[in-house]
Amino acid sequence: MEKMENLKDMVRFYFGAGAFAFGYQWTYDITENLEQFSKTNLELINPLAKKFHPNRTAGDFGSYEDQGLALLDSLSRNKKFDVIDFKNTWKKLWTEDYNEWIDSATKTTLASGKGSNSNDLSPVSRIAPLFLLKGLTLNEMLKNVSEYIEVTHNNIEVIDYGKFIVNLVHELSSGGDLLQSIEKIKNNYPHCKKYIDAGIEMSQYSWKELMESEVPTYCEIDGSGPLVIYLLLKFWNSPIDMFEYNAIFDGDSNARSGILALVVGLEEGYPEFAKNWYNNLHKKNEIEALLAKF
Repeated sequence: MEKMENLKDMVRFYFGAGAFAFGYQWTYDITENLEQFSKTNLELINPLAKKFHPNRTAGDFGSYEDQGLALLDSLSRNKKFDVIDFKNTWKKLWTEDYNEWIDSATKTTLASGKGSNSNDLSPVSRIAPLFLLKGLTLNEMLKNVSEYIEVTHNNIEVIDYGKFIVNLVHELSSGGDLLQSIEKIKNNYPHCKKYIDAGIEMSQYSWKELMESEVPTYCEIDGSGPLVIYLLLKFWNSPIDMFEYNAIFDGDSNARSGILALVVGLEEGYPEFAKNWYNNLHKKNEIEALLAKF
């Protein structure tokens, strides 16, 4: 069983990696991302896509991590996943003075009171804080993740992908090999299996070949879903490259980042290269205050 401090480090990694990826999110311009990365390397940067992020700067993260922080807040008070409390905490985010992009899934959920049918991968990217709840069985964790995703995304493919990631982490924590673990469990998740298989197929190609083929990198599960699998398989032994290329690939770098940080953080620990990201977060003190409650 993971020690609590290791779990907290994974959450720190999650927020820090989100802030790094945030600088490159939604540019849909790999050339621009490559040029920027060659100048600033692993530094946090002001978001390149000012159209979507006009009010945020280096050291901020986006709406995905804002929602992850709302989850951390709810968990810190309840020491369990209470879906009603989380919904109430989540709704308080979206005040009139909220200064970041609000996506269509959020707007639909706020208007209807029910999860949207959006198939973007963002809710899976926000599940990291749920792993602070120690002592749960795999089935209990799968239930928590399903209920959490359904709050904003009542989409069977996205829910299945979230459950797959939880199961993958469980397999890896038991000593499983990455590819063998993926192959072992993927048939249990028929609604997202084709995206897992697509990622496995992509792993035979170099990152340059994928970029030249203009592989989809957008928010929806058919874009970022396979790419998460590709990045894990291609760069499992070099996490620094995994997070660099995730940013450079553009599109929804943030959604992929949250999932990558969860899997790498739980299995490989909190990498040195990522600690400056977290240390330079504007909301670091707020996160630390919540982590101290566990």
